[in-house]
Amino acid sequence: MTANSPRDRSRVAAISAALAPYSWQKFTPEWFARWVLAAYDRHDLADLLGKVSGAEVGSWSQPRPADADDPRLPDLIEFLASHRWTQVPLHALCGRLLAVLHKTA
Repeated sequence: MTANSPRDRSRVAAISAALAPYSWQKFTPEWFARWVLAAYDRHDLADLLGKVSGAEVGSWSQPRPADADDPRLPDLIEFLASHRWTQVPLHALCGRLLAVLHKTA
């Protein structure tokens, strides 16, 4: 796994937890990447709201995948398409995808 900071470890855990209930190995690379981005953004939003005095994050409804035109998608899809990603444990895969996101940021 490439998540070294506490924030990155927290992101990986949140993304993994969001995808764990699903048969994610059956997703296409694009669909999986869209769900990863949705969980990533949801985690970062909760983190941001948690820093606002008086704000309460509360529970989340069913997440919606990121938009198909999200500019972060191509790099994630390219990574997934070039690896045997369905054979990698979810937590490790999320860490690798987080590293891809850091490279494109």
